[in-house]
Amino acid sequence: PKDTCRLKVKGWRIIYHANGWQKKAGVAILILDKLDFKIKTGTRDEEGHNIIIKRSIHQEDLTIGNIY
Repeated sequence: PKDTCRLKVKGWRIIYHANGWQKKAGVAILILDKLDFKIKTGTRDEEGHNIIIKRSIHQEDLTIGNIY
């Protein structure tokens, strides 16, 4: 998704975040540097209250969500 890696936090290689047009609050998913993740898909709502990513790690599919 287009929100990948806008934020920079030491120790976290990949960061997905979503926030609405008001820029008041949002959600984030941080992926530790040591994990080998491969992206499949990602979605978020326009208001920045949820984000869902589908990834694979060690050939296992994962769905990770964050809701505010």
